[in-house]
Amino acid sequence: MRDLTLIDAFGVRDGDVVTLVGAGGKTTLMFALAQEFSRLGKRVVITTTVKMYKKDVGQANRTIFCENVESLERQMMQPQSSGDVVSVVSESASAEKFRGIDPSVIDELADRNLVDLVVVKGDGASEKLFKAPAEYEPTIPSVTSLVIPVVGMKAAGKSLTSKNCQRPRIAAKLAGVRVGDVITPQVIARVLTHEKGGAKNAPSKARIIPLLNQVDTEEDLKVAMETANLTLELSNGRFQRIILGRVGRDDPLVRIIER
Repeated sequence: MRDLTLIDAFGVRDGDVVTLVGAGGKTTLMFALAQEFSRLGKRVVITTTVKMYKKDVGQANRTIFCENVESLERQMMQPQSSGDVVSVVSESASAEKFRGIDPSVIDELADRNLVDLVVVKGDGASEKLFKAPAEYEPTIPSVTSLVIPVVGMKAAGKSLTSKNCQRPRIAAKLAGVRVGDVITPQVIARVLTHEKGGAKNAPSKARIIPLLNQVDTEEDLKVAMETANLTLELSNGRFQRIILGRVGRDDPLVRIIER
């Protein structure tokens, strides 16, 4: 029997639109899922509704620039190798970043069955390990079938400040603590399960499966297990499983925690 993969753990299937939110490894997870799925000979698009670094976009086999689904469809019909990962972005926002595309384009892309899997970056995190969403985010396409909130577990034990968390004031409010307090498993679990936290703007029918990432040591695993169990308890059934991982390594899947 082959080892379980990330697409096994998250239950990724043909036709899924997967939107990644949170902090602590979204871009790495995006390409890990895309590459696993493409190795099955599937057509995969990675894209973003927010700005994305050009160096990250460039990891795909091909990049398409589009403003509407008609131009995207024309370009997708061009010959490409089986299993290629195609990135779809808008024009440059700066020397370092591309703009994201309108979520309505992603909705139409999925509706027209042009590809087998779409993986979307739904918010930014300014390279922090943990975050709470601002009022205007995340931007999640309505056809999203799987939302993956990501947390970098290296944030656990650190202080809830702007050094370690994007928007610590919002995170503190959601978790019922103060800015500067320790980021405990309870703090992470409360932010993940809050209606204005990890599940914010998720379509009602979408599966939500958080990733607790950066689980590299036995101590990381202990803290992640506590966090996962608390999160499942607080989710009131909305989360059926939580993935513990170390995405970017040869063995990215650490454990699957289910209700």
